[in-house]
Amino acid sequence: MIQDIYPHIYRNEFETTLPTAEDALCIVAAGEILVKETAETFELPTCKDFEKSGSLENAHFLFRIDGKPFFLMRLESKQAFEGYTWVNRKYFRHKKPKHLAFAAVTAMQLAGWYNANRFCGKCATPMVRDDKERMVKCPNCGQMVYPRLNPAVIIGIYNGDKLLLTQYKNGPTTNFALVAGFTEIGETFEQTVSREVNEEVGLKVKNIRYYKSQPWSFTDTLLAGFYCELDGDSTIKLEQDELKFGGWFNRKELEPIENNDLSLTNEMINYFRDNPDKF
Repeated sequence: MIQDIYPHIYRNEFETTLPTAEDALCIVAAGEILVKETAETFELPTCKDFEKSGSLENAHFLFRIDGKPFFLMRLESKQAFEGYTWVNRKYFRHKKPKHLAFAAVTAMQLAGWYNANRFCGKCATPMVRDDKERMVKCPNCGQMVYPRLNPAVIIGIYNGDKLLLTQYKNGPTTNFALVAGFTEIGETFEQTVSREVNEEVGLKVKNIRYYKSQPWSFTDTLLAGFYCELDGDSTIKLEQDELKFGGWFNRKELEPIENNDLSLTNEMINYFRDNPDKF
């Protein structure tokens, strides 16, 4: 999956480190990030590329990869920089090198959080970045806000040697997907699984078991993957506001998914296909 960047090592402990010339710089504006494109890959700028402009005053520490610091610089609007291109998060779904793609979308997730929390939700005072934790704090009322994560579930529903696949009505791709949904207030992940399955495809399930999790910075989400077994009638009653298709696929009908190393959904579909002894 996109966060699996071994042998590279991601460390997100908060630091008050100041930028130096060779550090990576993530420049974000209007929901896009600045990259330098090469023939088949991309690069992120380094601080030395922009230090002459004096524009590093507002750059602040994000995280480290292989010990190298990455810094975030947010601009009010996109500007033209010779040799660089503005791209959105979707650009990184299949780009190499993978560790930089992961760094870029994570930086954009944090940039979006900072932009959404410029003012206090209680008293409307401008927020300030804390110097001890990754948070913003109101200097007037003391309100503290930490980076937002939206918990959600990915659900592999199986019936014998069949897996239920869906297609989103207005999704970013036409690829097959698994049933998914956000966890609501007061719910466990397991309760979310049962509710979302019933809401989206009108089915009941049993034997809910956890598989794996994934940070998904494309939608500011923390995904938890579960497999569960059909309990009773297999007739699909599609929630047509969100989905345009839902159907049962025999294990032999499941084609290997390209870019399996991107998403939890892809990995779970392939895992069901390749491991009949586990279900």
